[in-house]
Amino acid sequence: MTPSVRWAFGSFFFLYFAYVGLVSPDYLSNRIGIIRFCACLASITFLAIFYLHSYIAFFVWMFVLHTILSSLMPLGESATVHL
Repeated sequence: MTPSVRWAFGSFFFLYFAYVGLVSPDYLSNRIGIIRFCACLASITFLAIFYLHSYIAFFVWMFVLHTILSSLMPLGESATVHL
């Protein structure tokens, strides 16, 4: 395996497990509170679109917004099952 391939695999797995750790509520287990927090954070993040003036800023904004919104769906589905 070449160093660039190792770097690509290592980066992928690092980012994957960092994302899983970010969106899984293992420590608090307060799913409704996490959903409310993420919904408010997504609303505030969405309002930042009016202040973007470059492609890079838009790209970072889309990444952050997608990360927040993609954590809401699995938490919301599992929260409704447990109610």
